[in-house]
Amino acid sequence: MPGSVATEFGRGSDAKAGWALTPADVAAVVIDLLRSPARALYSRVEMRPSQPPRKG
Repeated sequence: MPGSVATEFGRGSDAKAGWALTPADVAAVVIDLLRSPARALYSRVEMRPSQPPRKG
């Protein structure tokens, strides 16, 4: 479950540049999960930007 990702999908994608996750960030986690041992079962992976802008 990725949080805010800077993509061209949806509105406001330009505003996310700089602080949002990148598609490469999400892909790296997916690759790590695919390389994990077959005996491991991941039921949920949640990923959020570490420093999102403050609401205000």
